Amino acid sequence: MEEGSEYSEFKKHRFDIKGIGRDRSMEEYAKFVRERSDAQIKSLRSKLPHGAAVRVICVRHGMGHHNDGFELASFMNRDAELNRVGIEQISYSHAMLREAGVFSSRLLIVVSPMQRTLQTLVHLMGKEQWDTPTIVHPLAAETSVASRFKAPGFVKKLVANVQQELTRMACVAGDRGSTPSTLRKLFPREQYPQFDFSTTELYCEEMGAQWAAGGQDEGKWWHHGNSTGLESSSEDAKARGDALRRMLVREARSRGMQTVLLVSHGGILSLAFKTVPFANAEFRTFHLSVDGDIVDALKAKPCARS
Repeated sequence: MEEGSEYSEFKKHRFDIKGIGRDRSMEEYAKFVRERSDAQIKSLRSKLPHGAAVRVICVRHGMGHHNDGFELASFMNRDAELNRVGIEQISYSHAMLREAGVFSSRLLIVVSPMQRTLQTLVHLMGKEQWDTPTIVHPLAAETSVASRFKAPGFVKKLVANVQQELTRMACVAGDRGSTPSTLRKLFPREQYPQFDFSTTELYCEEMGAQWAAGGQDEGKWWHHGNSTGLESSSEDAKARGDALRRMLVREARSRGMQTVLLVSHGGILSLAFKTVPFANAEFRTFHLSVDGDIVDALKAKPCARS
């Protein structure tokens, strides 16, 4: 990491959960830089393998405030922003990808409509405005804590029920994003003209009248069509991951492109690309067939979730 940065030499917080989480995130990211980044850069520079139609460069968002305190803080953040650690991580990933020539190539960008991923993309590009075609799509949004919670079935159901009830009572706000109308205020067109949230509105319309304009849950794309208001089923999350891969191929091929930069989240990336967890701000390269199947994937050593 860059010398002189606040977290370049890791602090050890023994009694501060927030500090411990930030230390751990930086340690995992530094491990990625040392041990895995060179292989990933080599992969993204290589020719498409036989049977591949599209290369996808997956980037997990930098550390956000919801990552403070590990998974528990996810419950308390409706639509978390990056913290200063996450900004430092993404700035370093920007430098590596820029050096690899990613931003000078023909590229389609797909990004999750959550604040931390949109902010990650801005820092990853190194500027607020760009001409590269960009799609903001809910298929790339994070899975819910309930859907990725590793436990026996009855425990997963209990967690899902508790999360749904607390969300209904507005006791917690985790696993929710912001509506397109709110996102337009947070990322105004005059400052961020590349962010078109009409795709997110169309997604809501496709979910049904409940989420379309004038509906009871207008613009609440994070329901993903679930009447309970929460994508709590691991099967539903997996189906969305499969749909995400197919969408990436379809959108890239419709534009005559072979490379997609996907800025998303650890849970959905691991699920959709059948891989081990990502460190914050880690990037990996995958190749997809015309049907959205994974042609190959550079194997990565597991890292801890943060």
